Amino acid sequence: FQSSAGINLLPFPFLWREIYLNGVVKQAKAPVFDGLGESYYTYTPDTVPGVDTLWFKEWNFYNQAGCDTISNKVLIRKFQLPPIPSVRDTSICQFRPTPPIDSFIKKSPLTARYRLRYYADSTISDTLLKPILSTSVPGVFTFFASQVNDTTGCEGRRKRFTYTVLPTPLLTSDTILPSICSGTSVTSTFTSNLSNTSFAWNRSVNATLIPATRNGTGNISDLIVSSSTAPVVAIYTITLTNINGCSSTRVIRDTILPRPILSNTIKLKNIC
Repeated sequence: FQSSAGINLLPFPFLWREIYLNGVVKQAKAPVFDGLGESYYTYTPDTVPGVDTLWFKEWNFYNQAGCDTISNKVLIRKFQLPPIPSVRDTSICQFRPTPPIDSFIKKSPLTARYRLRYYADSTISDTLLKPILSTSVPGVFTFFASQVNDTTGCEGRRKRFTYTVLPTPLLTSDTILPSICSGTSVTSTFTSNLSNTSFAWNRSVNATLIPATRNGTGNISDLIVSSSTAPVVAIYTITLTNINGCSSTRVIRDTILPRPILSNTIKLKNIC
C-alpha cells in the first residue's frame, strides 16, 4: 500500500485520547500534535486486504476531569494494489516506422480490468502524460507506467520503460559521379555520418554494359565496357550498415560514354 491517512475530527481543545486498531492500543493518553497545535493520529495500512476497525475517544484539554467523548468507530476498507504492468524495453533504428506503445507495455494480466497510466518519473505526485513515440531523433527516452483499478481507485507501483532510438547511417559522399569513357573504371569513395559503418554496392543489370551487373563491398572500383553508341547510365544501390545494426540504402549514378568507332573501311591507294 502506498500511503497513510491522517484522521482529524474535532479541533483543539479536543485532543485524541485513546486509539484502538482492531482491538490493539495504538495511542493512549499521549496526543501527537502537528505544527498548528492540533492533535492527530496517522493510520498506516498493512499489506493485507480487508477491513480495519479504528476506535477512538477524544477529551477536552481544558477539562482536566477527563470528560471523554463516547467511543467512535471508523471502518477502513483495504484493497489490493494492482500489479506492475508488463513492460519490455526496446530499441529501434532511426527513421523506421513508429511502433504503437501497446506493443511494449501491456496490462498484467491481460484480462484484468486495469487502466494504464504513464508518467515522466517514478514519483507518485508527477503529472500524467501520454508518451509520444517517434523515430526521427536518436536518443534514450524513459517513461514510467502503472496500472489503476477504477473500481477501487487504487494505483499500483510504476515500472520503468526505456525506448532507445539508434542512429541510422546516411551516405554523405556524392551520389552523382563524373562521366567516364567505356573501357575505364567507375570509382567512388564512400563516407557516412557515422563511424564504424560498412558499405556494400550492387550495379543494376544493363545488357548494354559488360559485365551486365556487378557487386562488391567497400568503395567502388568497377571496370565497364559499353556496347552502346549512346551514353548509358550505370545505377548503383549502396547499402550502409552500422555496427549498431541499423542500415540504409542510397542510389548513385554514373554515365558511361561510348568511344568513337570507324563506321566504314577506308581503302588506301598504292603508292611508290
